[in-house]
Amino acid sequence: MKQVITITPSGGVVGLLHKKGQGLDLLSLGTASVVRASEVTWSDTHQKWKVEFKAGAGCFDGKVLTSDLIGRVPPKDTLTMPTYTVEAGNVVFFDTYEDGVKAEITMLNAFRLAGEI
Repeated sequence: MKQVITITPSGGVVGLLHKKGQGLDLLSLGTASVVRASEVTWSDTHQKWKVEFKAGAGCFDGKVLTSDLIGRVPPKDTLTMPTYTVEAGNVVFFDTYEDGVKAEITMLNAFRLAGEI
């Protein structure tokens, strides 16, 4: 999985933190401010996992991952998207937590590449 990093005009570095050995350790670049942009949560109603965007996810704050959001980014940026189902309200659900995490990372990177966060 690729790591997408943005250098801000003021010289700041923004991107997803990766597990050790799976990408550039952003903490090695200086003082960090870490804000969770999303979370994979369980739906009791659907008995599946979904991705919820938190504060810091730009215009996606407070939303869940939907098929409409997936359609907003170029298909080449979602090639690593795991299999999902679409239920009421176009909400995207995953059978496993791990697939939800893969989708979470894929979409946050795609949104960053598209300039949406």
